[in-house]
Amino acid sequence: MSEEARSERPQVTAIGYSIPCDERSRDSRRPDGPAPMIATWVRAIPSYLRLKPRRVSGLAMLNTGIHAVRDGEPQSRGLLLRLAYQHGMSALAAEWLPSMMAGGSRTQELMPSLKAMVERSTPDSYAGQINALLHRPEALSVLPTIGVPTLLLSGSEDAWAPVSQHETMRRRIPHPTVFEIHGAGHMAPIERPDAVAVAMREWLEAI
Repeated sequence: MSEEARSERPQVTAIGYSIPCDERSRDSRRPDGPAPMIATWVRAIPSYLRLKPRRVSGLAMLNTGIHAVRDGEPQSRGLLLRLAYQHGMSALAAEWLPSMMAGGSRTQELMPSLKAMVERSTPDSYAGQINALLHRPEALSVLPTIGVPTLLLSGSEDAWAPVSQHETMRRRIPHPTVFEIHGAGHMAPIERPDAVAVAMREWLEAI
């Protein structure tokens, strides 16, 4: 692809559990101009919007959530953490990953690479993630303050952050668009990358 063609592509900042905001991803033609932002962790959004309000022209939230810690959540996450420490990351992957996926042949195809990804991590790093999740603040009150066009995307089979939860978010966001990815679970961008790309492209063109 030519440099000219690449310059016409939307420049996007990503933020998530392990994906930091990258100031270098802003539009090279408008170094001080706004750019869309993709988030998988809604609680990280307010800080970024407060710090860089004119840098964000749109917000895409994929397979995300807003609720505070639920009853029984510390216990269920604690079971997974003990499994990781007592039996290793392979055992954790075998127990945890299937619940994140939609199932079927696509899940079976992806499972070896996803399992390898989990195995490259450690129980200690997983413990840090669990600790962050169990000390997360409530984020529902943040939604009405989002003043840019917002895409809410979820998989039809996502049991962790279901479409119904994104509909709840939609009712509190000023400029929302909801997109359901059929046949995907909590890892929609991995499970159905083409469908997610179509949704993202349509939304980016609309804003």
